[in-house]
Amino acid sequence: MSIRDMSRNVSILTVDAYLDSEGKKTHDYKGVIESSRRAEEIKDFLAAKLSKKKKDELAGILQFAGIANGDTGDKSIQELMQQNRITYTSRQET
Repeated sequence: MSIRDMSRNVSILTVDAYLDSEGKKTHDYKGVIESSRRAEEIKDFLAAKLSKKKKDELAGILQFAGIANGDTGDKSIQELMQQNRITYTSRQET
């Protein structure tokens, strides 16, 4: 179904369905058009996904913050690995 056909018959989206959109000539996938019934659910899902991605990126950056602040002090590599193991297991438990 084309965008033009959909604009003429919007009642198609009142049911609990979605439409895949693709280019007419190249047949490239363009996206999804979703009915309003699931819009909030999709927004919440995307917000949670983006939040997790940002949290993971921040955790990756902050793992080096202790080195920059001098928190590692005079600890040996074994002590640092032990500390990292404790931190990693506590993150998995939560």
